[in-house]
Formats: sequence, C-alpha cells, structure tokens
Amino acid sequence: MDRRYSLHARRLICGLAGLVLLAGCAGRGEPPLPDPAEQVRAHLLSAYQPERHATQARQAIWRIGERSVAIEWLAPVNEQGQALPLVIYLPGLGESAEAGETWRNAWAEAGYAVLSMQAAAYDRSMMSSPLALGGNFRELARRSFGERALAERVRLLEAVLEQVRLRADGGDRLFAAIDWQRVALAGFDLGAQTAAAWLSGTHSPRPLAAILLSPYVAPEQTPASFASISVPLLAMTGPQDEDPFNWVTSFRQRQKLWEAVPVVGGYQLTLASATHKTLSGSGVLQAPPALADNAPPGRERERRGGRPSGEPGGSGGPGGDRRPEGGQGGPGGAGGKGPGGRPERAPEAMGIFREPAQDYRQVAAIQAFSVAFLDARLQRKAAAEDWLQRQAQGWLGDAGRLEERLGLPAAAPGSH
Repeated sequence: MDRRYSLHARRLICGLAGLVLLAGCAGRGEPPLPDPAEQVRAHLLSAYQPERHATQARQAIWRIGERSVAIEWLAPVNEQGQALPLVIYLPGLGESAEAGETWRNAWAEAGYAVLSMQAAAYDRSMMSSPLALGGNFRELARRSFGERALAERVRLLEAVLEQVRLRADGGDRLFAAIDWQRVALAGFDLGAQTAAAWLSGTHSPRPLAAILLSPYVAPEQTPASFASISVPLLAMTGPQDEDPFNWVTSFRQRQKLWEAVPVVGGYQLTLASATHKTLSGSGVLQAPPALADNAPPGRERERRGGRPSGEPGGSGGPGGDRRPEGGQGGPGGAGGKGPGGRPERAPEAMGIFREPAQDYRQVAAIQAFSVAFLDARLQRKAAAEDWLQRQAQGWLGDAGRLEERLGLPAAAPGSH
C-alpha cells in the first residue's frame, strides 16, 4: 500500500476513535444533582401526615401611619367560608414579607390561614441604608434589635391586626374566615424577638402557641425576661445557627428563651446542621447556583462549609467574617468587634457569599415538627400529639434532638 494512503488511513481511524471517546464522555456528563424539594417530600412520607389543601394567596402594601407594610396572605381555598385557624408569621432582619415561604406553604396546605407582614424599614431595602453601604452592619443590627425598634414593631403588629379585623368586619371574605380563638404566632430571627415581646405582654389576640425559629435573646436578658410567657413554645435552633450579622454569640444563648418558659406542652428542637438560612425557610428547596469557573478558591471552600484560609471568622455562618468588596467600614463598622468579640462581616444578603446545599433532613424536620405542633396545639389533634410524644425523636434520628416541657423547669441552684 502506498505509504501516503496508509498514513492517511491511520489518521482517519485515530480521528474517528477520538470522536467516539468524546461522544461517550459527553453522554455520561455530570450526574444530575438531587432535587431538594423531592428529597424533602420523600423524607416527610415517614413523618406526621397532616391534611392537605389547595391554597390561595394575596399580596398588598398597607400604609399604617407613616409606615409602609408589606402583607402576604396564604390560606386554604375556602369556598364554604369555614373558620380557619390563623398563624401570624414575622420574618427576619433583611427579609421581605414573602420570606419563610417553605414553612408558610406547609402551614397553609395543612389548613391554616397564614398572615405574614414586614415593614419596609426591615426588609431588603435596609441593605441600601447608609449604615449598610458604609459596612457598619453591627450598628445596623444593634439598632434593629434595640428596645426602641422592638417597641415600634410590637405597636405596628397591633395596628396591622386591627386593620385585619376592620377589613373582616367590612366584608373582606378572606379575613372574615379567621378564627381569632385559634391563633399561633411564629417568627424567625428579628421576627422571633417581636413574637417573644408580644407573648410577654398583654396584647390581643392571645395566641394559643408560638413557633420561634432562631430565637433572639439579648446578652443582658435573664430568665425573668420571659417568665410572663404563658403559651407553649416550639423553639428551633442548632450549633450552625449563626446569624449573618454575628449578633448572637452562640446558639446556646438562643436556647435560653425556651428554657426560661415554664409552660407544659412546649418543645425545643436542636437541629444538628441547620444553618440560619435553613431556619429562615427562604429558598431552601432550591438547588444552590453553581459558582463560576473563575470563582476564587476560598469561596469554593466556603460553599462546602469550610473557611477561606487567612481570613477571620468561623465556618458556622452563611458568609464568613468578611466585609463587602470595596466597602468601607464606618464607626464600629467592618473590622470592628461586637458583643461576641468577632469581626464585622457583610451579611449574606449582600450577595457575595453562597450557602452550601441545604440538608433536606433538616428542612423536613422543621416542616414536620412545626405542622405537628400547630395541629396539636390549635386543633387538638390526637395523632399530632401522639407523633410528637412517641415517634418524633425516632424519626428525627441523628438529625437533631427534641426536648419536651413536661413540667416546671428545675430551680437553679441558689434561686428562691
């Protein structure tokens, strides 16, 4: 055979083999990521099973005095006008009224009307405030969690609920369906602080129960601060529950609230790996977006739960201790230290850092326990109570630990 033709044939064969190899690699590709929503649904099949309802929603912006308040209403489709138990949900710092959608959807599907509200002063627009733009996040958190701001939020909640009653009396069919004798109060982060303040006072309506996600306890607060709370609580936190402002020094501090409330029928759920983001219920059923190929190595490590080397801060929070790129620290701002002695950092809300993929077992646990707790306390469902008392811890496994308030807490040594 002519040498030229032999060489050409070999090249052709090699080229075809290469194409076949590339086609095989392309066919295999990367394995698809599991769907978080499907994982949660599958895991919940072995948990407490509530009723299921189709839902309807409404959104509005209300003007309450000088405040602009976003309202989100989510409830079962209720063509018969039956009385519906109400869950009032208060989002966290920097969140909109649409936040906590995973929990709110679960509660509405289980038969509850869910009213979520957030004042414009505490939603995502706060990240455009002079304090945030100056990198002074600790001062922003200090003011937001301060007594003056707390009192204003309690008054605003009173005004919003009064507006709901007026609209119901005026013929609004959705609000007219509320059963004011069966009300629960739920809050996350800043909203949990507002909820605890409401429960500690003499406000109306008086909830039958409360759900506190990532409870807030100020360093100076003692158990006496919460002694007047007289309804059973479901409090949820865990070792990875570090807020993006680094404002609460330890999840143990968050646990002090439930431990101080001497009400039988309450539960505290300590989740093994739920982050502050997990507890928020916002975006937890979505797969985390992939980082760009040219993302700095430090951020890739952080997404996997580690910490970029050479940078301050811990690995528990959703962002690492770091100020925003190009940001300048104001007084007490980036680089300063707050109550926990940890450096200032830019919250996750700034969009710089990415959360790791959520642990579906943690998401499912929050959903299962909150729905069962509501069914047991607001609707007196025996199946829900039985699951909480007899099966819940076994179902939870090593994903967390459940404590139940069976009686009055033991008196501390030296107390009277």
